Amino acid sequence: MQIFYFLFVLFITIICIPHYSENKLKPYEVAFFPFHAFFLILIISLFFGLRNVKLGVDSVEYLRMYRVGDYGREHGEPIFALLIKILHNILFGDKAFLFTMSCIISLLCFVFYSEISTSDVFKYCLILSCFYYFYIFHLSLYRNTIAIGLVNIAFIRYKKRDWITFFILGIIASCIHYSAILFIGFPFIDYFGLRVINSRKRHLFLFVFLLIFFFTSFMDILVALIPPFCQPVVVFKEYFLRARYYLSSTFHITHSHFISLFIIIIFNLNFNRMKKTKYFDLYIFHSVYFVFIALFKDSVGLYDRLYFYIQLFEPILIFEYRNLFKEKRLASFLICLLTILYSIFTIFIWGPRNLIQPYYL
Repeated sequence: MQIFYFLFVLFITIICIPHYSENKLKPYEVAFFPFHAFFLILIISLFFGLRNVKLGVDSVEYLRMYRVGDYGREHGEPIFALLIKILHNILFGDKAFLFTMSCIISLLCFVFYSEISTSDVFKYCLILSCFYYFYIFHLSLYRNTIAIGLVNIAFIRYKKRDWITFFILGIIASCIHYSAILFIGFPFIDYFGLRVINSRKRHLFLFVFLLIFFFTSFMDILVALIPPFCQPVVVFKEYFLRARYYLSSTFHITHSHFISLFIIIIFNLNFNRMKKTKYFDLYIFHSVYFVFIALFKDSVGLYDRLYFYIQLFEPILIFEYRNLFKEKRLASFLICLLTILYSIFTIFIWGPRNLIQPYYL
């Protein structure tokens, strides 16, 4: 029944068609914008909230916690535990829980893209809706995805020099999912990236990145040497080292990673032209961060959790490749067409091959 998701993507495409002014929204656009945003988030949330409650491994476990109103002391992450308890007390039924979690995820993604551009936010949402991780986010990874949304919004606040909001959102996200603690490293990665990519050695940097991504195998030794001095470190080591027992090969790459590779390589080859775009610094951060997480690619559990943080950047970066074309509208059309074709590949080929359950009621 994968066709349901494909029809959903097409419907999202129709919702995202209205065109907004690129520089500053006109008065009638400002008035229409909240209703447009509400309708988009509502449709996404209803689609995933009305699905079968047995769909998604993690969501089934979250549903169990929601029914008893207890996330469990052994898990830690107090803010997510509080959220589960609140939803248990105010909601009635499993569908309401699925709908609410999807609402939170969709809202955070929308706010993140709105922080980037109010005129292009719906186009970003359209591209994102065609990616397989958008499906997975709403299917199962509630806790991680909420933390991702908060951390990415925090990063944008950091870029706007709003240090207090950056820190507060990062702490809240870390109390929802341990992996969000990496928000502390975002400023350092950003600082390092601006200096490396702007140097004449950026082609060497790309070459070293490819070597790291495809041939790294020494990180498991370094991780094993880290003393378990706190719970987040224990969880970190467990995710990283546990994969050694399940993987017959250290080579872990899926078609989604090729999107990141494509973005980085095209960015590098068109460096001078992309430097004139308004999101040049996001290209830099995306590239350097991807090199950083490539060090952990031997651990699928840990690598995927870290990788998700920059996947929300990719619709923005892909859409900005239209600056390489003279005909902007044609470029926008081609990008939307390619992402829809990508969704077809995800739904009918990649999903079944990787045992991702199809959508069903």
